Amino acid sequence: KFATKIAARLKSMGTIDGMARSPSEVRVVQVMKRAWAQGMQLVPGQDFVSASLSTPYIKIDNGREDPSAWSLPLECRNFHDNRASAIEFREKLFIMSRANVYRKYGALVGLSGSVGNAAEQEYLT
Repeated sequence: KFATKIAARLKSMGTIDGMARSPSEVRVVQVMKRAWAQGMQLVPGQDFVSASLSTPYIKIDNGREDPSAWSLPLECRNFHDNRASAIEFREKLFIMSRANVYRKYGALVGLSGSVGNAAEQEYLT
């Protein structure tokens, strides 16, 4: 909902100063500001296509239309051009850990049934 509020403010006023009240909202504002600018630079026929006047734009990936592809700049462009009433904001989060973290545990248990190859077993012992 917050991303949609940001998009509505960008569309009507062009500025989003003072909208963020927490560190996470500051991050969303920064991401949305960048995505909005990118979305306005997308080129019809090159970056996206339109199936009809009432449907959201479809992203072009590697020269092909991909209806399942998602991009925040395209979400912003759809909102700007009145093809969507809300912004779908997705965060891509991942956790990366070094293997030596696992050495701190007395035993490792996996649910997949895999115990790893000889090199992996040697590294973990």
